[in-house]
Amino acid sequence: MGMGSDRFRWCRRLFASVDIVGSTAFKQQAKDSGEWAHVFREFFREFPLEYRTHFDQLSRDRAALRANPPRVWKFVGDEILFVVEIERHEQVAIYADAFLTALESYTDELRHKGTLARLGLKGTLWGAGFPVGNIEVEFLSADSEGRVSLLDFLGPNVDQGFRLCTLADLRKVPISVDIAHMLAHGPEHPGLVVGFEEPRGHKGVPMPYPFIWLDRQRGQQSAEDHLLGRRPGVAPAELRPWLEDLYTLQVPNIARPFLETDPDPQFSRIPADMDARRNNLMNRSAEEGYVEGRDVAATGSSPTDPPLPDPPGPRTGEDTNPTI
Repeated sequence: MGMGSDRFRWCRRLFASVDIVGSTAFKQQAKDSGEWAHVFREFFREFPLEYRTHFDQLSRDRAALRANPPRVWKFVGDEILFVVEIERHEQVAIYADAFLTALESYTDELRHKGTLARLGLKGTLWGAGFPVGNIEVEFLSADSEGRVSLLDFLGPNVDQGFRLCTLADLRKVPISVDIAHMLAHGPEHPGLVVGFEEPRGHKGVPMPYPFIWLDRQRGQQSAEDHLLGRRPGVAPAELRPWLEDLYTLQVPNIARPFLETDPDPQFSRIPADMDARRNNLMNRSAEEGYVEGRDVAATGSSPTDPPLPDPPGPRTGEDTNPTI
């Protein structure tokens, strides 16, 4: 991405995290490092293909939405992080359904691999708006081929997503409020069922954050659910009244999401205060040479950002700026 006025364009990105459950115990019990290293090499290579395959299948059915394919952002330990730019709110259901399907299909593959049967996957989905509140950081690195541009993403919404990752388990895929909002206002998608629990406190966050999650059991009640009297999940659309109440309360760092490129006027309308804040950023950039929309740092070496293969056939610190 080149430098210029696009630093300040409105943009909303969806982030996804997938991690192996039970990986620490598996490494400790493995006979040698070669055994577990092979498992993780396969995971890093195969899961992105799995996600892309299911995304392609779903996006073909909704070709008119022209959703961008997700790509690998980076690897962090045993975790794979994905990112994609959202252009229309209806696209979020495609990314979410493909992600859930990939989690389950890859977990099923592990169950048929003997010693790997005790492993599983957990995942999280969240969103962040740019350039106000959250920022892109462009790193310029050099390799034998020449100069390479790499992007990283910083900000309170990006941080919040990593906090949600701590709540993920073999059933629950936590989602951020903006992702829940776009699912709630999108077309009915029978494969997506949401659960809701008491808001959870997170380190560095002034108020508890809503705990909304996608049900990997797709709403099917388990025997444990029945014994404990757990209520079944609901369709995302049922969250609409609660979301409106949440926005009315003006909870810090939670605001109604918008997408400038969305043909739906209820999503494409940009709040006046957000436009004013972006103008302030642009003016400050012109006066001081400082860019909040995308900082640029030159470095001698940076971690590579592996691209998502073509289909076959330390996290940030605290940021108290308001977000979008």
